[in-house]
Amino acid sequence: MRVILATSKTLKETDGVIALCTLGRETRYVLEITGFTKFLTIFPDREKALKHWRKEKE
Repeated sequence: MRVILATSKTLKETDGVIALCTLGRETRYVLEITGFTKFLTIFPDREKALKHWRKEKE
């Protein structure tokens, strides 16, 4: 969790983001109760994550 937080802070300085996909129920729950879902982008599957990323690059 500390690595995700530190990386997110570093990426924020350069307008970068962390995007996660295909999370298990328990993992998503931990991210929700720790507040990480407020600054992480989460997609239901890899296809949707890549589609979103490609749109951002255009």
